[in-house]
Amino acid sequence: MILLIIVAIGCITFVCISQISNAKLVKPVKVSKQVEDFVLHVRIEQNEDGFQVLRALEYKGTKTVELLHRTPLISISIDRNNHDFTGSPVSRTMDPGDKYARDPRHFEALEKGTHTIFIHGQFYVNNELVDIEETREIVFE
Repeated sequence: MILLIIVAIGCITFVCISQISNAKLVKPVKVSKQVEDFVLHVRIEQNEDGFQVLRALEYKGTKTVELLHRTPLISISIDRNNHDFTGSPVSRTMDPGDKYARDPRHFEALEKGTHTIFIHGQFYVNNELVDIEETREIVFE
């Protein structure tokens, strides 16, 4: 009897794990949101191990500016709006038309269903705080 219960629990666990690991992002998601002279670009796409988030900040102004931010420049959180900009301060000069790309962020596949992605870019220009926030739904099947 105990062996039967252990086998049943093992089968249920296997099915649950395979449901999570077999889930795929239904379609890529693109976000472009402009605040003042800055455009936050995010692309969410499937990869071999789950999905990745590509992030960049584009400057559309007419003069060179000094951008100051803590890491990460663009924070991504899943299913909860929880951002933490506590990394080391980074300074970057941006000329008109510059794009400031960040390294891709990799995530394991999520459970099947709809999930909310919270996107938050935060930085200072001329000692003024600029916040760019966006929320999107992603679907795994």
